Amino acid sequence: MQPDEIEQVRQYFVTNQIEPTIDLVTDVVREIFPMSSQYELVKLVDQAVSLLFGIGPLEHLLLRPGVTDILVNRFDDVWVNEGTGLVKTNVSFGSEKAVRDFAINLAIRGNRRLDELHPYVDMQLSSGLRFHAVLPPLAIAVTAISIRVPAATNLTLSDLQAMGFMNSTMHSILTQIIDSQKSFLISGGTGSGKTTLLAAMLSMVDPTHRILVIEDDAELNVVHPHLVKVQSRLANSEGLGQVTMTDLVRQSLRMRPDRIVVGVSSTKAEEVMRKLYKPFLLNSHPIIFMDVPSAEMTKYAANSMLATKISFMNDIANLCEIVGADVNMVRKGIGSDARIGNKFIYPGIGYGGSCFPKDIKALIKTAAENSYQMQILQAVEAVNEKQKIVLFEKLMNRFQGNIKGKTFAIWGLSFKPNTDDMREAPSLVIIDMILKSGGNIKAFDPIAMHEAKNILGDLIKYCKTEYDALENADALLIVTEWADFRSPNFEKMKSALVNPIIFDGRNIYDTKELNQIGFEHYGIGTKKIKQTCLYDELILAKENAKLIFTKFLLYNFLYIKFNKLYLSHIASSFLLKL
Repeated sequence: MQPDEIEQVRQYFVTNQIEPTIDLVTDVVREIFPMSSQYELVKLVDQAVSLLFGIGPLEHLLLRPGVTDILVNRFDDVWVNEGTGLVKTNVSFGSEKAVRDFAINLAIRGNRRLDELHPYVDMQLSSGLRFHAVLPPLAIAVTAISIRVPAATNLTLSDLQAMGFMNSTMHSILTQIIDSQKSFLISGGTGSGKTTLLAAMLSMVDPTHRILVIEDDAELNVVHPHLVKVQSRLANSEGLGQVTMTDLVRQSLRMRPDRIVVGVSSTKAEEVMRKLYKPFLLNSHPIIFMDVPSAEMTKYAANSMLATKISFMNDIANLCEIVGADVNMVRKGIGSDARIGNKFIYPGIGYGGSCFPKDIKALIKTAAENSYQMQILQAVEAVNEKQKIVLFEKLMNRFQGNIKGKTFAIWGLSFKPNTDDMREAPSLVIIDMILKSGGNIKAFDPIAMHEAKNILGDLIKYCKTEYDALENADALLIVTEWADFRSPNFEKMKSALVNPIIFDGRNIYDTKELNQIGFEHYGIGTKKIKQTCLYDELILAKENAKLIFTKFLLYNFLYIKFNKLYLSHIASSFLLKL
């Protein structure tokens, strides 16, 4: 079948707006070429099917072992990469028009436009192939086509290490990144293995965690039991129907049904709800049907359990400080126990928002109305309210109980990151106590400033950036763990603050690291690392005669060895400091 003849078959389906099937293609070929023999008919159908469902004259190249890329530079200049480099083939399209028509046809099959107004396309075919094409005049004189063939098997990090892609150290680092749920970025040139590496890393994610993959063109193949893939969409010829990456990210924030609990009062209601939630059932998301009181209790109990974990960890953090333990070590230790897990065991300055406080209060009240006392939840609530003032108490201890006239910077006002919700926010308690003690507040929050103004009015100063809040402030209080605050410019912070002091209510910084660059750092449940010097050592050595005598001999040796006048000056300064 010549290119023009193939185009006749394609145009039939386009003109009549019929979705092609193999049976229909056979019938159309019989109609267009009625004089063909049976042998010729089979061959024509095979070629037409290859065009309409495959990649036409390039289809047979996919049968080559290890093929990764097919490149069309001109109608008679086709190259293939079988994993060992590009090799020219003897494939020819016959004409430049045939190449152009072939590219346009593939774009149409993917619901994309490829014409003078849209002279390039990048998409994934239904077969999984990644297709890219550029039309003239962007491509000089000829249509340029690139086809990326996905790997037949998914490679693991161990596979990549065995292939020489990485060494054991890098394998360990990448594994730790996934295990600790760190953010990471993969970059590199075309064909360098970015997609392969990302797929391998994502396949290692905890199977209980849900992965949402958002792509412009779907090509990431991840082996994971809890995976959802979405793809952006261009506008049609009328400029309608566009779905951007931003739209998909916004939608993804609402796509986390780890479980669905439905309360029903009748068999009929259950039947209706099962039909409504059938898509989730198909995706293996658990749906539990129960009576209405049990469903309500499930919701309240779930949030109360999570709040209990938070308060428990905060209680442990406070005890850690007293006995000299490090809550971060404790958290990692108990979090490794599968029965406990590592979620909601991060110490801080208490929970807020609407759900946790409201649901706990509802359960306590419901119990009281039924002559029952929820002792554990009462303790959870009491611990949480006390935890909201822990940061203020650390502040007062550091400034010896007097902060009148001092100014403090606060980073974060919302009760948690990525929201402007300030209901029951710890920041409100901390701000109130500082103001009542005579202190001043300069605050910054990425999105909650407007809401804060509605609540606090002009009681505090609102800053344009986090660094503006630090100017002439006596100390910084980290109240909400926004991602923007995790990797700041510490030198810029130090120069802006009157005192390089940070009260870290969410333990987002490491005490030792901050101490090394000249900051005082006060976390929750962490050890205060005392910086020592020679003078401190000598003071402690006063109780040890042997140590004092040893250092006495050392100083005399130095005195003899170096310039007497210079050493005398050092010794005088040293004694004065003692």
